[in-house]
Amino acid sequence: RYQQGSKAGPLSMFASALRFWARCNLIPSPITDVTHQLITAVKLLNNRPKRKQWFLPSHLKLFLSSASVTLELRAMICFSWFQLLRVSELLRLSSSDFDLRNNSLTVQPTKRQPRAVKVPLNTNCSIMFKQLNRSGPLFAHRSQAWCNKQLKLLAANLGTPPYTWHAFRHGAATDLRNQGHSTSAIAALGRWSSNAILNYLH
Repeated sequence: RYQQGSKAGPLSMFASALRFWARCNLIPSPITDVTHQLITAVKLLNNRPKRKQWFLPSHLKLFLSSASVTLELRAMICFSWFQLLRVSELLRLSSSDFDLRNNSLTVQPTKRQPRAVKVPLNTNCSIMFKQLNRSGPLFAHRSQAWCNKQLKLLAANLGTPPYTWHAFRHGAATDLRNQGHSTSAIAALGRWSSNAILNYLH
């Protein structure tokens, strides 16, 4: 069954059925401790942590230049990448968070970040904010599910891996490291307060 592609769950159910069949027919159960060990091993194989996919700079250019990307979606991608925003932070953005005079962006509190943090405003994001030309909440009408759906549809059209929105944060941090920025500088920009940043540098 395992060689045919069965997962641990169906194998466990099959083993239970065999035990029940043996009990009904008053014969010794064919399921032994070795069988249980094999099923446990299959479960571990099936649950191996998957390698996280991070967004590549070459794909960023492809996404931002695609004619199928709306101005809103282009702005969301731009803000997420260049400001290393979590999707929860992105959806809380308001026009009042952008200080164009002082080139700063205020990232509002979230569950991950309990206080507002002011970070340098990237030039690309400043230009994109002006193009977006919105006042008040920028993306409050959107959700994380909507973001991921749009990204997967776009990835399918452009022939890239099916990224999730959080891949921008991984990709941006990795790209900054490859450009020569220090881990501490990236941590400050991305608002990491622990060694968790090391999981984002690929």
